[in-house]
Amino acid sequence: SGIASTGTGSRGSEPVSQAKGEAQIPAKATRAARQRHLDLPLQVEVETIEQLTEVLDLGVESVLLDNFDLEQLERAVAVRVAQGRVAALEASGGIGLAEVARIAATGVDRISVGGLTKHVQAVDYSLRIIG
Repeated sequence: SGIASTGTGSRGSEPVSQAKGEAQIPAKATRAARQRHLDLPLQVEVETIEQLTEVLDLGVESVLLDNFDLEQLERAVAVRVAQGRVAALEASGGIGLAEVARIAATGVDRISVGGLTKHVQAVDYSLRIIG
C-alpha cells in the first residue's frame, strides 16, 4: 500500500495556506484525500500545532512537522499523547546531522535530514566494455 501525501505545498516561496489566506489547508486536503483514497494511509505536512491537532482528529497515520523548533516538537508529542493518537510524528525541514540527538530527545518518531539527499554530488561512472 502507498502513502497519499497532503500538505502545505508551495507556490514560489509562499505556503499554499498563506497564498489562499486559509490556515486550514492541511485538514481540508486530508478530508479530500480520505474521500478519494479510503484504503491508503495518509501522511500530512503541518506548520502549526493547531494544524497538527486538526489532522490528528482526522485519524491520519503520519504527520510531518515542518520547521518546528524543539519546544514545538515536544508540544506536538504531548498533543498526540493527550489526544490518544498513534500517528507517527516526523520532524522535517532544515534539520542537520548536528541537531538529530536533540530532536530525537523530544519524542518524535522520525527525523528527516534533507542534507543527506539535497547536497549529494553525483558521480559519473562509465561501464565501458573493451573487447
